[in-house]
Amino acid sequence: MDLDPNDRTPDLAIGEDKISAYLLTVGHTEGGPKARFFIARGFDPDSPRPFLAASMRHGRPSRLVRETATGFCVKRVYEGPFETPDGTGPRVRSVWHEAEGDILCLPVTAYPI
Repeated sequence: MDLDPNDRTPDLAIGEDKISAYLLTVGHTEGGPKARFFIARGFDPDSPRPFLAASMRHGRPSRLVRETATGFCVKRVYEGPFETPDGTGPRVRSVWHEAEGDILCLPVTAYPI
């Protein structure tokens, strides 16, 4: 998928541990159902980098549907097709937050809509 260089969010950041310990962990209390969804579409819990890359491409300005200041952070919600290894491109909502004083926006969750 080609990404317009002007349609990117440079302050998004995500670590492999958020993916491997939550979004691709079937045994996680909250992340388990999400993990099953993403694994069924070809993501591999032992190789989090493709999911990391897809998450970064998902969080682009053209998919920003809501940005809310909560008092301790700015919450951003992105919606749209999520690039998956199986090519299905399901609609996903990803939620990110930028804590007050931080310069990076970090992921909270991602799930199908």
